[in-house]
Amino acid sequence: MDKKLFFALYNFYNAQKGFGKAVLLTDRACPFIFMAIFAVMSGYLAFNSMFTELTLFAGVPLATLIICRTIRYLSKRKRPSIAFNLNGPHAGKASYSFPSNHAASATAIAFGCMYICPPLGIAVLCLAIITALSRVFTGAHYPSDVLAGFLLATIISAVGFFIIPILLYC
Repeated sequence: MDKKLFFALYNFYNAQKGFGKAVLLTDRACPFIFMAIFAVMSGYLAFNSMFTELTLFAGVPLATLIICRTIRYLSKRKRPSIAFNLNGPHAGKASYSFPSNHAASATAIAFGCMYICPPLGIAVLCLAIITALSRVFTGAHYPSDVLAGFLLATIISAVGFFIIPILLYC
């Protein structure tokens, strides 16, 4: 099922030249957009002396990245572009794919934004979903890779932004 869905999305991406260029631009630009969002929000929290919020806002994505990288190292799942010898923007990149760091980090940052400013968080979460899809379209990940990254970040964000503050303030 995962491979069938991957190939359906990957082949659609390759068949649509205009769409393909837009997806590739998204795939390339979104990590920088998320870094900028993270930097601006961190600066805002620091400037306004919101240090507890800053600790959570920075700590949750960091924890997500560490856990994601650990799972990735243990799973050692090859990227589809390597497993199927595909030509494309991620051809030859020998790093592992499960779970998706891009999807996990983007989702954790989106939930961090939602914790600080819910309307902004919803917009950033939409961008995180677009980022995750772009990773499948371009051959970097299977659908299950981005879904696992999204779910991992959601669980860590729930613990970091909701359970930990409740435990600290009770």
